[in-house]
Amino acid sequence: MCEWVGVVCCYFPATNSRYLEKIELNLTWLNGTIPLNINKSLINLRFLDLGNNFFSGPLPSFSGLSYLQSLYLSQNNFTSIPHDCFQGLENLEFFEFSYNTSISPWTFPPT
Repeated sequence: MCEWVGVVCCYFPATNSRYLEKIELNLTWLNGTIPLNINKSLINLRFLDLGNNFFSGPLPSFSGLSYLQSLYLSQNNFTSIPHDCFQGLENLEFFEFSYNTSISPWTFPPT
């Protein structure tokens, strides 16, 4: 997947491995749901932009993605937000979630 358009991987020489660092798929007409356990497989992710698409269903939890700095999810059709969605996002600087008109009422968690 490191060769896909909109996906950036980094090489980590100490372990001779690559990891996903950035996913930028804004305005790509994607639809469906995002896997609920996305936070388990993208632990080194720093940038995620899935805005202006047609994703629906519950928003997955991003808890534990401690390297995540930017999260753009605007203009989709998400329906709910899990209570632990933003737990442990120590480096999050930008979060955009506007125009998700299907979302149930929710309160931004204090954590």
